[in-house]
Formats: sequence, structure tokens, C-alpha cells
Amino acid sequence: MRPPRLPVALALLLSAGPAAAQTPLLADSFDYPDGPVNGRNGGTGAWTAGWNNGANTVSVSGGKLTASSAVSTFRNVDPTATAWASDGASVYLSATASAVNGSSLAVAAVGVPGGFLAIGGGVKNGQFILNGVPLGAGTGTATPGVEYQIVIRVTRHDGGNDEAALWVNPTAVTDAPLVTNMADYLPAGTTGLDVAIPFFDGGGGTIDDFRVGTTFESVTVAPEPATCTLLAAAAVGAAGGVRRLRRRVGWAR
Repeated sequence: MRPPRLPVALALLLSAGPAAAQTPLLADSFDYPDGPVNGRNGGTGAWTAGWNNGANTVSVSGGKLTASSAVSTFRNVDPTATAWASDGASVYLSATASAVNGSSLAVAAVGVPGGFLAIGGGVKNGQFILNGVPLGAGTGTATPGVEYQIVIRVTRHDGGNDEAALWVNPTAVTDAPLVTNMADYLPAGTTGLDVAIPFFDGGGGTIDDFRVGTTFESVTVAPEPATCTLLAAAAVGAAGGVRRLRRRVGWAR
């Protein structure tokens, strides 16, 4: 007599495991030696130059981008590789950002060909912001020194009235954004990103894990710890149940 097999649904769950992470178009985790970021050219994707901060006011410390005043750095990218493919297409940006104090801002922004328009979100004056505007009461409190994953989606519309959406510490693609704004963010003829800009204001802060992609999953970290825990618990429980059945009826290995 053969031992029973695991239920099909459980077997599929265990064999599938966490979904594979999607690859971002651009990524930089700032895993550089401590010192000025100017000229550093690591990361992956369609970068066309190193980071540019000629004044050396933006540095890397402990694998994070840091600054203590109102400064920025930028890095050029290939716009043909980071394109809004068509009307209704979206580009996502994300970074892990923290403000040093209540008057600080840490924001991941982008420029576009033909106009250098900044689109970004982050933390400022204890609140989350989108395009420099605090979201106000009811949208959560940004605690100084705490890191938040900021995710921004920019959706192009050929007739104007583009859409920008902001998430803070999202856990799944189904999470609703904290806020969505409509405006003519992208100049006519915009085809793709041109510049990536981590920006600091006031007392500065830290930025890490800067990513740009065409899907939510490509710029967020996965899998969720709870999912991994559930899968591990299911595997352990199933294996234990089979062992108990083997001992009870004397099945051979």
C-alpha cells in the first residue's frame, strides 16, 4: 500500500514558492565605499553615466545616499529604454527614504526630455508628500529618522491630465495608493525618462534602493515576510503529518 500524496492544492503551493521578482529598468542600491557619490556608476539598467554631484555635497555612507542640506544629485539614463510605450502606459519609481528631522525632505524624482519636469514623492515636515505638496491630515505621519518605501506611479495620457500616484510602505500590488493627483505632468512629446534625481531639502536625510520600472512589482521588494512564513509553516505541517501517518500504519520509507 502506497502512502497518500499531499493534497494537490498544497503541493502546488509548496512547489511554486514565492513569485520571482521582476527586473527594474534602472536600479541602484548605493553599495559603494563611503565618500562622495560623484562619479559612482554602479547599479543595473539603462544608466548612461555616473552620478553627478560636482560640489560633493551628496555622499554615500553605510550603503545609503546621504546629505545634510538642500542639495541633489542626478544621473542620466537612456530615454529609449525607459519609455512610456503608449497612451495609458505607466512608469514606477521607488526608493527607501528617511528625513533627518521634521523640516527635511527625501524624494526620488525624474526628469523628462524637453523640459526637465520633476515628479516625486517623499517625506517633509512630518508628512508624506507628492510633487512637493504635503498630503495633510488623514494620510499618516512621517516620523523623522524612520525609513519608508516610497513608490510613485506616473501614467501618461496623450490628451494631458496625466496621473501621479503615491504609495508608502506598500505590501501588495492590490494596495490602494495613499493619494492620486491628475495634472499635465509630462510635456507633449515625452517618450521616456532622461534624468534620475534623488533630492534632499532642509536638514537632509537618506535614500536607498532607488528603482525605476514599468510594473509595481519591479520596483518593490518581494516576497512579503508573511508569505514566506506561511509557506514554511505549511511545508513543516505537511511533512509532520506524513511522518505521523507513516509511524501509525508502518509504511516503509
